[in-house]
Amino acid sequence: MNKSISLGSEINLPQFQINLLMTISQIAKEIGISRVALVGGAVRDGFIDRFNYKSSNKLTDLDLVVQGSATKLAKALQLKLGPELLTKLRVHNDYNTAAISIDGLKIDLATARVEKYFAPGENPHVSPTNLEKDLNRRDFTVNAIAIELNNRNLIDPHKGIDAISKGQLEFVHSKSVAED
Repeated sequence: MNKSISLGSEINLPQFQINLLMTISQIAKEIGISRVALVGGAVRDGFIDRFNYKSSNKLTDLDLVVQGSATKLAKALQLKLGPELLTKLRVHNDYNTAAISIDGLKIDLATARVEKYFAPGENPHVSPTNLEKDLNRRDFTVNAIAIELNNRNLIDPHKGIDAISKGQLEFVHSKSVAED
């Protein structure tokens, strides 16, 4: 699906979070990362609220997928924003992910990846990939929806929005439970 989404109305985010996401997108672009997407609970819950005609607007954390190095982006954010705004930075080199806190908002940055499990419940072996393939590793279709920050394009390869509108919970793939 290649539909442009409004982060203010279709996905109800406070203006300061929208501004922060645009800043992150700009800094990513400055360091050569062209694709960063909002994923996870903010997107899922935004569509749930939209279909239920309500606005919970209680987000305390955001999840971003980076097509490129999430740790490189986190370090660039730290340099640009300074310690007054970016008060926490924890890097996980094994998975090229970072947990940051900007102005009190928790943000998880993850490099778009594919995961290979050699045994159920084990930690996966990861390889970088693109945003679309990263969504294939998610558990439920409602969690496999992304919104690219730079152009607000909706990426919904598994029809998670349809599942939300029908009130259904569907697995992305048959190994979703075993891998989780």
